[in-house]
Amino acid sequence: MDKTGPSVEDVVSQLKEYEFSTFQLGTTCFHDKDNFIRAITERFGATFAEKHPDLTIVLGPGTMEIVTRPLFVYGRYLKTSREIPQTRWPCRVCKGGGCPRCDGTGKMYQESVEEILGAPLLADTGGTGTRLHGCGREDIDARMLGSGRPFVIEVINPRCRTIDLPEITHGKADYLFLRFCEKGISRMLKSCAAFKRYRAQVTLENEVDDLHLKRVHDLCGVRIDQQTPTRVLHRRKDLKRGRAIASIVCRRRGPTELELELVVASGFYVKEFVSGDGGRSIPSLAETLDVGCTCSRLDVSAVFDPTLLDLIRETGESGSDPHEGAQRIGMTLSCGCNPETQLERMFPGDELPPVLDALSCAATADASLALTRPDDDF
Repeated sequence: MDKTGPSVEDVVSQLKEYEFSTFQLGTTCFHDKDNFIRAITERFGATFAEKHPDLTIVLGPGTMEIVTRPLFVYGRYLKTSREIPQTRWPCRVCKGGGCPRCDGTGKMYQESVEEILGAPLLADTGGTGTRLHGCGREDIDARMLGSGRPFVIEVINPRCRTIDLPEITHGKADYLFLRFCEKGISRMLKSCAAFKRYRAQVTLENEVDDLHLKRVHDLCGVRIDQQTPTRVLHRRKDLKRGRAIASIVCRRRGPTELELELVVASGFYVKEFVSGDGGRSIPSLAETLDVGCTCSRLDVSAVFDPTLLDLIRETGESGSDPHEGAQRIGMTLSCGCNPETQLERMFPGDELPPVLDALSCAATADASLALTRPDDDF
């Protein structure tokens, strides 16, 4: 390459390493831009595109930069481990640089949901990195069960764009319904008001009677004011949030052990609702039972996007393909199956109708406070 910039032959040689069908070219040199575009089009059969090209080439004096459009893969993940985070977590001490605390890895945890899937994607695409965009996230020590959590994983700067998506069954995380999608789906996942179903194991300081347990069910539909939990104050603003419980059931599992099952809106802190977090979550399970409570185990058993209800109504009336209905309302199904089948995977059997009642109200009313009370046997 000389001071005037790379030649056509230089550019064509470099582009042999990339798979692309559309491209864009910019130059700060004295080049015949049309000559470059014509050569690339003839050599690779690609089309020049003004917007959203697969590959962008920038030519400068003695330089050439090639940037490819990210690939986006949509699916649901199950996390069966209580020891891995959703995304790569840089070491708090060295900020990712490597130190004795992290054994030189630069990470707080050696594996994550993102990295388990990202490794084979990077190997197949030749990408330089990944970013995982989830429909919310669970705590490290909480499992993600049921039909999984919707997510989009972004592959940065891929060289190869046509790959077979991997089928991964890992000891700590599984990945369902993987398929390619557009960038807008990740924004939809970040912004949608998804409802979640949780199952919590609660340990009591002292035994409580049945009368106290019955009071727990009266919390259904009650506004829960939650100040940002003390455990995350170091990384989140200290704000007060109001959320309501769409469904709640409390079962005795031992003299000082309870099982709590509840459906709540995004942003609800279950652990703090159980303990009260020193008065930062009001009312709480501990306040209602008048005894100290600790959430000893927590599982997310379903993640439900209320906009699926609109899709079900629309496709049910028109009889059209579910994916066509999804495009009309600006979303994509979280799995490649009929929407009713997806709901059945999330809420089996007779549990589905009361949950639909609660979520239907939440999807059509303002905020998450105008909720109906489902049947007690949910």
